[in-house]
Amino acid sequence: MLTIEIPGLQALHLEHLVLDLNGTLACDGMLLDGVSGLLQQMRDVCEALQLLLNPLRLAATLRT
Repeated sequence: MLTIEIPGLQALHLEHLVLDLNGTLACDGMLLDGVSGLLQQMRDVCEALQLLLNPLRLAATLRT
């Protein structure tokens, strides 16, 4: 579980992470620099889920 402390508000306790692929984590089907390592680190604290709309089928070429 990932806990995020926000001053003046309740802490957020996150169990799942929902991510957009192209345009957020990747550009033109390629992961942005540093994203793969950060996703590896997130595996220790929450379940990472990737949701995407893939009209160009670019996700099939991604390598993490």
